[in-house]
Amino acid sequence: LPEPVRGGSLDGLRELINLSEEDYRLAIGWVVAAYFTGIPHPILLVQGEQGTAKSNLIRSLLALVDPQPGAERTPPKDQREWAIFARASWAFSFDNVTEIPGWLSNALCKGVTGDAVLQRALHSDEDIMVFAFQRVMAITTIAIRHDLAGDLADRMLLAEPEVLEKRLTEA
Repeated sequence: LPEPVRGGSLDGLRELINLSEEDYRLAIGWVVAAYFTGIPHPILLVQGEQGTAKSNLIRSLLALVDPQPGAERTPPKDQREWAIFARASWAFSFDNVTEIPGWLSNALCKGVTGDAVLQRALHSDEDIMVFAFQRVMAITTIAIRHDLAGDLADRMLLAEPEVLEKRLTEA
């Protein structure tokens, strides 16, 4: 990695992020916090209408934290898939979420504060595997169709992108 140099600027990044100044500061705080391990991390909830480049925004922010293919994921369908998804990378997002089932709401809360999922090892009833993790997460949505559980809402930072008048290429 390059050696950090004092006196740098985020001006170049600011030009690419279509958030109000207040939401931009929240998003940058989320990115900075992601570099600290062993602490609970808020879930960045990016909510906005179609055409606000929510997915591109999250993809850009995640690339600063944990560049990887497949950082944007479809929400898991069960606890086992959740454990596999959560262990696969340090930071990730669930893209275009419209509903959060109760079990996933609880899993998200535990996932940012620290969680362990026990699974039976394949081909054995006696051996147990423990998947332990604490992760950095984001969610994009146009709208979630129901109220969020209070404990999940307490763990979220809401950022609402502005509608783009001119789209840039991803490059």
